[in-house]
Amino acid sequence: MSDPKIKAEDELETFVKRRGLVLVSELARWRGENGESEAVPFYESLLRNYNIIREDAWLDAIVEESGGLRVLALPLHPRLPEIAGSTEAKKLRTMVPAVILQDSPFLVVATMDPFAVAKIEEALLRVFPGRHVQIVLISPHSFSTTAALVERGACTFNNDWCEDLVEWAPLLGQSSENYLDLEMLIDEIWATSAPVAFPGQYNEGEKLTGLDAIVVRRTPLNAWVVTPRPTGKDLATAMMQALGRRIQTIAVGPREFARIVASVEAASKQETTIKRDKPLQVSDWGLANTDEVMLARNIVKAAIDMGASDIHLEPKQKSARLRFRIDGVLYEQAPLPLGMYQMVLRRLKIMASMLHEKSGILQDGAGMVEFNKVRYDLRFSISVVNGGEEGMTVRIFNSMIPDIADLGLKENEMKVLMWFLGQQNGMCICSGPTGSGKTTLLYGLLKALDHPSRSLVTIEQPVEKYFTNARQITVTKDGDITFASALRAVLRQDPDVIMVGEIRDKDSALVAVEAAQTGHLVLSTTHANSAAGVIERLCGSFPVDNVSLGNALRLSIAQRLVGRLCPFCKKLRATKSSDLEFLPACPIEHPVVGERVGCSVCRGTGISGRHLIMELMPVDDAVRNMIADKDTMVTIEQYNRSRGFRGLVDQATELLLTGEITLESARQFITRPLA
Repeated sequence: MSDPKIKAEDELETFVKRRGLVLVSELARWRGENGESEAVPFYESLLRNYNIIREDAWLDAIVEESGGLRVLALPLHPRLPEIAGSTEAKKLRTMVPAVILQDSPFLVVATMDPFAVAKIEEALLRVFPGRHVQIVLISPHSFSTTAALVERGACTFNNDWCEDLVEWAPLLGQSSENYLDLEMLIDEIWATSAPVAFPGQYNEGEKLTGLDAIVVRRTPLNAWVVTPRPTGKDLATAMMQALGRRIQTIAVGPREFARIVASVEAASKQETTIKRDKPLQVSDWGLANTDEVMLARNIVKAAIDMGASDIHLEPKQKSARLRFRIDGVLYEQAPLPLGMYQMVLRRLKIMASMLHEKSGILQDGAGMVEFNKVRYDLRFSISVVNGGEEGMTVRIFNSMIPDIADLGLKENEMKVLMWFLGQQNGMCICSGPTGSGKTTLLYGLLKALDHPSRSLVTIEQPVEKYFTNARQITVTKDGDITFASALRAVLRQDPDVIMVGEIRDKDSALVAVEAAQTGHLVLSTTHANSAAGVIERLCGSFPVDNVSLGNALRLSIAQRLVGRLCPFCKKLRATKSSDLEFLPACPIEHPVVGERVGCSVCRGTGISGRHLIMELMPVDDAVRNMIADKDTMVTIEQYNRSRGFRGLVDQATELLLTGEITLESARQFITRPLA
C-alpha cells in the first residue's frame, strides 16, 4: 500500500494512474469539468465516469492491490437488504464510500476504495457500534449500481438463511457438532476460507461440468465461482485447471447452491437480459426460445429488476407497445408481435385471476410473484381501446414494509407521526394522487402499531401488501363485500387498528368516522390536493357531519413523490429571476438550481430515486373548531402554516433552491397557470 500519510482519495487516484485504468488526460478532463474538483472526493468523480473503465481490468487490478481484503464480483442486479437504505446506512454513506451488502448473520460492507478501509472501520464503530462487520471490495461499476439502488429506495431483501448446519458442515470436512449454530459456521468460513454470499444474491452463471461450482464472473486473470465446498483443495485445483485463471471463491450453502443451479438451467432456456450499457431497456425478449408463460414472467421480472412501478401494454396496428414506468417516467421496451401479445395477455389474466376467456370488457385483478425470495404483489387493470382491443396496466408493489424511520422524513414530521401513533383512537387520512406513496406510508404506520396486544385489520380492494400480523379483507368486485359492510362487520369484532384502503363513498366515510369515535385507530386514504383539502373532500363530497369529523380526525396528510436529482452528476447553477416566478419566498441563504445531466449511476436519466414531500396537519382544538364552524379551506391552511407546517409548494421550492429537484418538478406544484 502507499504512504499512509497520503490521503485515501489521493491513494486511490494514484492507484488508478499507476494501473493505467484511466488516462491522465481523462483525469484532467474530470477536473476541468468540475470547477470545485478539490472539494469533490475522487471516488465520486470515478463513479460518475466509471463507464470508461473496463470492469475486468479493475477487478484484476484490485485483486492484486487488495491487501488481504476479499474482492467480490457482484451480479448485474444485486440484492440489497433493508438496512442498506436505513437512516444509519445513509449516515455512513455521507462519511465514507461504503454500502451495506448483508445484514445477517453480521454486517457485510462493500467499498470500491481499498485505501479507505481504516476510515470505514472508524465510521462503522460510530454508526453501528457493537456490530460484527466484514469489509469487501467491489468495482466502481458494482458500487454505482448499489448506490443507485440505495438512492431509489430499492433496498428490500431480507436475509433468510434456510441452510441446514448438519447438511453443510460435512461438505466442509467438519462435524456439525463442532458448531453451536449456523452463524458460527458461516463466521468460520469467512475467517478461514471465503466470503459467504447470502441467499438470493447470485442467479446467473455457468455450470462447471462435473464440479460443484458455478462461474459467476470471468476476467482475463481471475474467475469468481460460487460453491458449497470452499475448503476443498481438489475442487480448487480442478476449477483452476478448467478455467485457466486464479480462483476467487464465494461460498454458498448446499440448498442455495441447488437453487442457483436451477436458476442457471432455467436461464439457459431464454435470452431475455438487461445489459449494462442499456440498463433501462430490454431490446430483445428472446421470442424464439420462450413461450407465453415464461415471457410473461420475464416481462414482470425485467420490470422489477429495473425498479419499475408499472408495466403498460398497449396494442397498436402492427405490434404491442410495452413500457415500464421508472421513477415516474415511462421507458420504451422491445415491442411484442400481436400474436404473442394476445398469448401474454391471456397469461397475465390468469395470473390476475381474471376472466381470461372473455375479451372486450373492463376487468381488475390481483396476483403475486416471487423473485429471489422477495414477494411482489401485482395489481392488474384491463382497458378497452378503439375496436375492442384490450390494453393492460400492471402495478408492482414490493411486499417489504419499511419502518417509518427509513422513509426519509424530517424530524418534525417524525414527531407528528409518533404523536399520532400514541393516540388511543381517531383517524389518520393520507391524500395524494395514484403512485404518491400513500399505501407505503399507511403500511409503515401499521407496522409501527403492530404488537401482540393489538388486533389489526385491513380492508382493501385489492389487498396491496401482504402483512402476516393483520387480518386482511378484500372488497369484492360483485359488491358482496363493500368497504362499508366490511367495516361494520369488523367493528363487531372490536379491533384496535383498522386500515381502510380508500374512503370512496358516503357509507364507508360515515362508518370510518364512527369507528374513530368509538375507540379505534383508523388509517385510510382519499383523493385531495392538500391536507386541509381532506376536510373539504369528506364533508363536501360524501358528506360527513363537520362536528363528527372534527372529533374523529387526528391527522391529515397530503404527500407527493418527486424525482431526486442524481447526487453524482447533477449540475448546480445560480438562480435566475425567472426561476423564482410564481414560487413562494423561501429563506435559502445561497440558493442554487440543479439540472439533470445523466451518468452511469442514474442510468443516464439524471434522476436517482424520489423525494417524499409531506404536508401534515395535526388536528388540535383550533382546527377542530374551524371544522365544526365550516371555516374555509384557506383559513385552515393559513392557521396550519402559522404553526410551522409548510405546504407542498413551499417544500418543493426549498428542494428546488437546494439543488435537490428540477425546476420542472417544482413547477408541478404551482396551482395557477404560468404566464
